[in-house]
Amino acid sequence: MVVRKKKQEKRNLSPFEHVYEIAREIPHGKVYTYGLISKRMNKRLSAAAVGWAMKALGSSKGESEYTSDNVPWHRVINSKGKLSTQLEAGTLSDDGRPENLQRILLEQEGVVFRNDDSIDLNLFLWENESQGQSLSELKDQIKRATIAIEQAHKLLHESASSQNSDTVIYQVVQHSAMLPSILAQQLRMIEGLEHKFCDQFASNCREEIEEIANTAKLIHSSMENANTSRNRMDVPAQNDFAKVIFESTSRLNILQQRIAGKMMKVK
Repeated sequence: MVVRKKKQEKRNLSPFEHVYEIAREIPHGKVYTYGLISKRMNKRLSAAAVGWAMKALGSSKGESEYTSDNVPWHRVINSKGKLSTQLEAGTLSDDGRPENLQRILLEQEGVVFRNDDSIDLNLFLWENESQGQSLSELKDQIKRATIAIEQAHKLLHESASSQNSDTVIYQVVQHSAMLPSILAQQLRMIEGLEHKFCDQFASNCREEIEEIANTAKLIHSSMENANTSRNRMDVPAQNDFAKVIFESTSRLNILQQRIAGKMMKVK
């Protein structure tokens, strides 16, 4: 958990402090790259130097205002969507923490790693697709993801049909069969509420609609990844895939309930 100290009065920041302030803005469950931080600070530091800044972070035992406990260093990765080996192995290892701490922390925030140990930047990059989109664009995104999920599920079903009914993949396929219907139902709900409440609905429920769109993309990406590597998935990988699908299904239901709850209060 990142604990941020009380913000001090504005002052001139050193290059490393500038990096840390940008990193502090990266939200839970999102990632940013060294190069994008460099670009955002007008190339004051190179991408490599941004990595050095992250590696230089000390623990909370030090006197610095910026520490590994109040700067989310783990959310900064390279432009290929992968973790920096030097950062992962060098940061905080002197404190006795595991060298794969960066991955552990990201996975705890819901970030999913593909079989090649990379992160899908289309899904998890901060300031990506859903930010600044209109409600119409978000609805189109949900529609596209629903169709893609249905197609990906068919491929998974063909692969799982030859497996025993007690295998993880078989159970996931059975469970996920309902996902296109759930998303289609939520899309109809969104369109109905938009028609009834117009701008009031968009302003009240935009956060939930964005999250439905992003959850649908996550489901599709996970299914595509499972289809690509289905013959090579070991038991831990199958369990990770199952976790994403089950948690995403639960999340969609919660989001639908939140939307309904918000709009019941609107007169």
